[in-house]
Amino acid sequence: MRVYDYPVPPYDMDLYSALPPARLIKYCIDATRRAGEDDGLPADRLLREAGGVWMIARLRVNQYSPIRGREVLGIGVHDLGMEKTSFIRDLDITRGDEAAHGVELAAQARICYIVVSPTERKILRPGAVLPLWGENPPRPKEGLTKIHAPGELSELAQTRVRWADCDLNGHFSSSNYADLICEAGGYWANGPALMRELQIDFNAELKPGEPVILSAAGDGAYTVMRGVHADGAAGFTARYEVER
Repeated sequence: MRVYDYPVPPYDMDLYSALPPARLIKYCIDATRRAGEDDGLPADRLLREAGGVWMIARLRVNQYSPIRGREVLGIGVHDLGMEKTSFIRDLDITRGDEAAHGVELAAQARICYIVVSPTERKILRPGAVLPLWGENPPRPKEGLTKIHAPGELSELAQTRVRWADCDLNGHFSSSNYADLICEAGGYWANGPALMRELQIDFNAELKPGEPVILSAAGDGAYTVMRGVHADGAAGFTARYEVER
């Protein structure tokens, strides 16, 4: 496992002086990028030799305590695993100094990546990618089970994808889905909160400027939310548990 340090700047805090879920996800995604580069497979090599780019199929973050500004997170990225066409990264997010007061596990994450042809917009089979690892291919690993939404969802809001929130691939950045979910779900509306668990399944890309309809329903301790395109096709499905 490789560990990467992430100092948390105060300007990343929300109105309750806690790191929002979207920022934590952004740190985790960046840590997997760094791990890939250290594994000898940076994004430019993947594109050049396999004709593909990394895309996130689904992710889950479990957070155990709030993260504050000026803390330094150590994001430990486990060895790459694989399930069918997904490449799995597990992450441990810690803080503290083992030599001083000990290290605390603040959160954990699992990110499931797929490799997609940017021109044909289709998933590449593992056979096109695995040779890049040479003698150290990814080992079998558990992925994430697809979220099944309840039968009836109530509409929460309608919004549009902001151009400012889209990336160089021309679609809504993965971490920004968490902001959309938190805003529509009232995460900040009733005082400080902790996102105990958040899973997002990315169904179909949300593109800049397009309308999105957000609906949700309770499912035991969890809330399930779905964001759909104007034609009714699912853009994403999320499941989350909030502690207040």
